[in-house]
Amino acid sequence: MPLDPYHLTPNASINRVKMSAASGLPPAWKGRMAYSLLGREFLVQRIHQSFSELATLPDPVPVFEQQALAGGDEQAVTIVRDYGAALGYLLLTLKTGAPADRELRPEWDESYWQHWGSRQHIIFGGGMMAGLFGQLALDAVRDIVGDLLTVEISPLAPILPLIGLARRLPPIPTQALVFDFGGTTVKRACVTIEEARLTRVEQLPSTALPTLPDGAALLDFMIATISDTWRVYPSPYLSPIISLSLANYVEDQRPVPDNGYGRLLELGDDTSRLLDNALAHETGQTVHIKLMHDGTAAGLAYADAVNTAVIMVGTALGMGFPPPDEGLLGLEL
Repeated sequence: MPLDPYHLTPNASINRVKMSAASGLPPAWKGRMAYSLLGREFLVQRIHQSFSELATLPDPVPVFEQQALAGGDEQAVTIVRDYGAALGYLLLTLKTGAPADRELRPEWDESYWQHWGSRQHIIFGGGMMAGLFGQLALDAVRDIVGDLLTVEISPLAPILPLIGLARRLPPIPTQALVFDFGGTTVKRACVTIEEARLTRVEQLPSTALPTLPDGAALLDFMIATISDTWRVYPSPYLSPIISLSLANYVEDQRPVPDNGYGRLLELGDDTSRLLDNALAHETGQTVHIKLMHDGTAAGLAYADAVNTAVIMVGTALGMGFPPPDEGLLGLEL
């Protein structure tokens, strides 16, 4: 099936792209899937190998950045530059579409390679890219891609999906809740809409995603997170539309089958209605849940940007393509 850049399916994932033909690619990386080099799991492994004292932390990345990296530790800098280089080689692979690389991604027809080949600008998002880690990684990316692509880190990197979700809301003066259910954390915000423009994003503290054994436990966690946030804003002006982005592809308001949020399908096919009913029972209010793939939501934050891709760096790589901005709220942040 050809690529539809504004309705992405699991086949569009860049995590499964294998790198082979890029000039300068380290031999040890040839034939490796992007996720095996750029997933958070591999990054944490490298941090543990070099900084064993961080192995007991649930998430060593923030401390690694604040202490080892900020202190200029050579091993820490090498880890981050290697990460950035792998990201750069992935971009080269996507941009050039060499025959050897195409052979390693037989699921993609010409439409995928043609679309990536026409990208001229890459915007990175995700909390990992917002600080020193991101700046050092970006330098390494630029060393690899040279003049072939322009790259930048969004000044709103951690909350791009929240902004994209908000831009899809009706142009009615109101406040609304938006949630980004990621692979390791949940980000949430209350947004303000005035004169068909998004004028304020009040971000609330992130919530760690616990280990959840099945779809029922996942549903309970999601409903508790949303309802607890709802109670913080008992305003009569709060919109009944609650938008969620998921670290999962979404089709017809349902997560596609997956080991992550796709487990909600264990409870029935109509995921939005399932969430609506559970949340109404918890809050006593009639609400309408809208679901979206997190990368697609991030792309909406940059609607109308031409020949651009947005790549979210986190537990895995998410991505989206900015669509035309017709029908979306303007930005005045």
